[in-house]
Amino acid sequence: MTFRPSSFLLIVFVAVAGCNGGNSERSVNLDDIDNASVAQQASYLLGYQMGSSTSSQMDSVDVGLLDMDILLAAVEESLRGDSIRMDETKAMRALSAFSDTLLMRGLRRDASTDTSAQQYLDEITRNLAASDSFFTALEGTDSLQTSETGVRYIVLTEGEGEAPERGDRVQIEIRTTLMGGELIRGMTTAPNEPVDLVVGNNPIQGLNEALTQMTPGESRRMFIPPDLAFGMVGLPAP
Repeated sequence: MTFRPSSFLLIVFVAVAGCNGGNSERSVNLDDIDNASVAQQASYLLGYQMGSSTSSQMDSVDVGLLDMDILLAAVEESLRGDSIRMDETKAMRALSAFSDTLLMRGLRRDASTDTSAQQYLDEITRNLAASDSFFTALEGTDSLQTSETGVRYIVLTEGEGEAPERGDRVQIEIRTTLMGGELIRGMTTAPNEPVDLVVGNNPIQGLNEALTQMTPGESRRMFIPPDLAFGMVGLPAP
């Protein structure tokens, strides 16, 4: 499996920051790094540069959310070139959930002194409640199916042939709306004007999952939960 470069760098940077900021005791002595071997000095400098790059993205207090034993074991496997143990759908979902956790912690921290943070927090809470109600109301809908990750869908037109794999290029027609029915124009194609898409490269993970299950000519109506769509942060502003 291949991560997009931005995701891979985030994992590496967080890992290095965690080594320096977690609760585990450091197993090496850096006091005499000036007299260490060239390889040891290069390791120190590379790690320090990665940690510096990460500090602007993630507060040190958030490192406490990470499991340091798992984190360090994963870094070691990655450096050895071992295959990753998670499939991409689950991996991206975990990263999205972790990002949402950091967002909520930051908002709760700021809400006591920042009215805009409190308003944003209230909006997120209302949206999540509305999402839960929306998906509850869907239960019992004729022909409704649920994927392994929780995407609900109805097959409108059956297709034929083999489903694409991640990395394959496909042509799709798509109409995307928010829960209330508002059309997202940047993710909606004109009738009979499909667009090229590389399976797995779309930021909406629920769509990536669906495309690996659909066959040529198939059409679906899908209902994608927030954590597999735009996350708690929501749709980016125009």
